[in-house]
Amino acid sequence: MTLPYIHLSLAERREIARMRAAEIPIRVIADRLQRQSLSKLSRKSVLATYVMDRLKAGWSPEQIAGRLRTSGAPERLSHETIYRFIYSSQGQQLGLYQDLPMARRRRRARSQRKPRGLFIPAGNTMCGYGTQLC
Repeated sequence: MTLPYIHLSLAERREIARMRAAEIPIRVIADRLQRQSLSKLSRKSVLATYVMDRLKAGWSPEQIAGRLRTSGAPERLSHETIYRFIYSSQGQQLGLYQDLPMARRRRRARSQRKPRGLFIPAGNTMCGYGTQLC
């Protein structure tokens, strides 16, 4: 039986922030607050089916989330929620990672997803033009 979704109160949000700062696992936090730790895709099979169909058609999670946003669908998802679903135990059993453009069995660490820092070549700066910017 699924529980109805109820928004978090300010007190619950503060409690979650305190427990996350103490590095308490999400499942333990959910148990203490008597909440489900499942994602929206795990609870809503129609939405999960929509996402899986689009992944099989070659769409990226960013494209799926953007389409849901622009089409005026009653349910919206972020691409991060879709990635979490793909790499969850349920998504691993279904082999959803194979439908991603870069079919990785495991997700890269957060620090390895994007290059850090910004390199601007010296020729592209304003330093040589008599400005006070440099």
